[in-house]
Amino acid sequence: MRSPCIVIFGLILSPCGWVLDLTSMIVPHWRTVHNITGEDPGMVLYQGIWHTCSYYGTLSSISCDNDDEDYFDHRIIETAKRMMAASLIMTAIGLAVATFGVRCWSPRPRWTGVCLGGFVIVCSGLLAIMPVAWYAHVLNDISSPSTEMHLGVCIFLGYLGGDHGSSWWIHPVCRNLALRSQRSRTRSFNLPSGIPKQRLDPLATAYIPASTWKHHSSHLKSPRCP
Repeated sequence: MRSPCIVIFGLILSPCGWVLDLTSMIVPHWRTVHNITGEDPGMVLYQGIWHTCSYYGTLSSISCDNDDEDYFDHRIIETAKRMMAASLIMTAIGLAVATFGVRCWSPRPRWTGVCLGGFVIVCSGLLAIMPVAWYAHVLNDISSPSTEMHLGVCIFLGYLGGDHGSSWWIHPVCRNLALRSQRSRTRSFNLPSGIPKQRLDPLATAYIPASTWKHHSSHLKSPRCP
C-alpha cells in the first residue's frame, strides 16, 4: 500500500512551515513602534526577539542593535527564543523520522515511523504557535518608547508556519492510533490456544463451547412465510 496523499503533502509542506518559522524567529519584525518621542517623525522601530532595528525614512537608513535592556528583559523574549529554537529542531527531527517511515521507494510505509515523526512535527508546530500568540497577547505590556504599537509580520509568519507544518499530520496520526486501538480490541477476542471449536457469543465477552451453541441453536426456529 502506497503512502496516502495527505502524508506526501505533509512531507512537502512541513519544510515550508520550517522556513516560515525560521524567518519569524530571525527577522526583527515582531512589533513596530511609531511616533517615538524626541525622534524623527519618520522613524520606525522594528523589534524582534534577537535584536531591534531603527529605520529612518527621511534618511533611508537603518541601524540594528540589541541594547534595549528594558525590552529584552521581558520574560516573553527569552521564552520565545527557546521555544522557537526547540520548534525548529523538533521539526527537523520529525521530518527525518517521517521520511524514513514513509519510504516512497518501497511498496509499504512503516506507519510507526510515520506516526512518530508526525507526532513530533505536531508538537513542534504548537511550540511555534505558543510564543507568537503569547507575544501578541502581551504586546502592550512590553516596554516601549511609544504608545503607538502594531503587530509585526513575523507574528503572522509564526502562526502560518506552525499551523502549515503540523496540521497535515494530525489526520494520519489519529487514524493510525484508531486502527491500532481497533486491532488491539480485535485481538482480545481471539480464541485461546488449546480450546477446540468454540464460538463467541455476540452479546457477551465469554467463549461458549460449540456443543452448547448447537444445543441452544436447535431450539430456534426460523420464521415461516404464511
